[in-house]
Amino acid sequence: MISSKEEAEILRLYNIEKWRVGTIATYLKRHHTSIKRVLINYNSYDKRRSRNKTGSILDKYEEFIQETLERYPLITASRIYQMIKERGYPGLSSGLVRMKVSTLRPKKQQEAFLKLKTFAGEEGQVDWADFGKISVGKAERRLSAFVLTLSHSRMIYLRFFYSQGMREFLQGFVEAFEFFNGVPKRILLDNLRSGVRNRVSSFINYNEQFLSLSKHYCFEPQAVGVRKGNEKGKVERSIQYIRNNFFSGREFENIEKLNKEAINWCLHESPQRKWQTDNRIKIFEAFEEEKTKLIPLPKNPYFSYDRRVISIGKTPYGRYDLNDYSVPAKYVMRKLELCASENSVEIFDGINKVAEHLRSYSKQEVIENSDHISDILKHKKRAIKGSALHRITTLVPDAEYFIEILVNRGENTGGIIASLTKILNIYGKELLTEAIQEVIVHECPRLKNLYFSLNRLEAQSSQKNTPYAEIDSGKYSNLVVNHHEPSHYDKIAGIKKC
Repeated sequence: MISSKEEAEILRLYNIEKWRVGTIATYLKRHHTSIKRVLINYNSYDKRRSRNKTGSILDKYEEFIQETLERYPLITASRIYQMIKERGYPGLSSGLVRMKVSTLRPKKQQEAFLKLKTFAGEEGQVDWADFGKISVGKAERRLSAFVLTLSHSRMIYLRFFYSQGMREFLQGFVEAFEFFNGVPKRILLDNLRSGVRNRVSSFINYNEQFLSLSKHYCFEPQAVGVRKGNEKGKVERSIQYIRNNFFSGREFENIEKLNKEAINWCLHESPQRKWQTDNRIKIFEAFEEEKTKLIPLPKNPYFSYDRRVISIGKTPYGRYDLNDYSVPAKYVMRKLELCASENSVEIFDGINKVAEHLRSYSKQEVIENSDHISDILKHKKRAIKGSALHRITTLVPDAEYFIEILVNRGENTGGIIASLTKILNIYGKELLTEAIQEVIVHECPRLKNLYFSLNRLEAQSSQKNTPYAEIDSGKYSNLVVNHHEPSHYDKIAGIKKC
């Protein structure tokens, strides 16, 4: 992009110094079409000074281009190039056509906007913002920010999620209203799927769950016009402020700590800005006035969850969000209902809860309850073997490589798993992990060497933890121990000298 300073230099060199376009382009290290475009925009380009005295090959098509642009103002330059190519244009590229179209295309009238003023407690604006991706275990999750800004005071609420789904959308509202300790009378939102199911002109069909939330908190939902981001400019500016002031350059270990820092920022740093309506006061002072005008919170918060039907196959697991969750074995080949909150996954058969697990945000994880597969393990010996192997490799990841070495050597898989299961039950996962790493490093991965290493590590551990009795040094400070000749012990043992 050519700066204003460069434009001034181009105009001076062309009009005052009488330099050619090519000379200016070489001097400023710009393409000659960029120089010509600046001169045309300022009505300074003189065709008579151009090097081509016979005119341009595009001249006889200029009238056609002009008529086409008047009939189809949004037609692209590449399409016009194809049209005049069909009519005999000999040019090999569309560069000259693009430049001509940029000068002939009717200029769009810039839209003027009014500065809107909202009363205290009247309106809140909400939107999602994308902040890239974050690694969670084996998965790479999308990091999204739910942002709600009060239009009057500009007070911001910020909350990060792994998704922009319906459950996260509703939870963001619930936590934002608790943060503000009240609800604005009207919520302005974009035409995102979580809020608006479909829209035909001015008729808006809102999402049923979002309408349920609005009934619970008694606010009026209002979707802005299509491609009318200016109608919710306050939250758009808030997102830009969050990117530059909060997120840029910030390091965090996980999303939980990031959200704690975000709440602290919303409470202490963000409200210290000057209030745009009256820069004599700050945002937190304007919010103190506005929160008295907010709708009071209901007695019970709105419960947000993700609800769906899942199919249980031949194995007693249901898949949800890239992971498998176990159910009792009697529910195989059935359809069950799953309800997921931020931290838990519950599975129901009708009104009966059949399983409950902590939610995982990794992927390809198997989250199971041992009681759910106990019946299978009683009747299927191969399942017992597979379950034991899964337990060993889950608790001691290095055991998988150790087992692979032994199996490739020709040892019996069942015997290896049985031995490692016994060792795991006796010594625990910490000692087993350390012992396996030791025999692998020393390139002696055998079960007998593993036992030797375990015994040595256990002895060292017990030696460190052996308590020592304290001795009164003053009482025995003058004690003298006499050393005897070794021959005296030979006499006692009855050993004769040769």
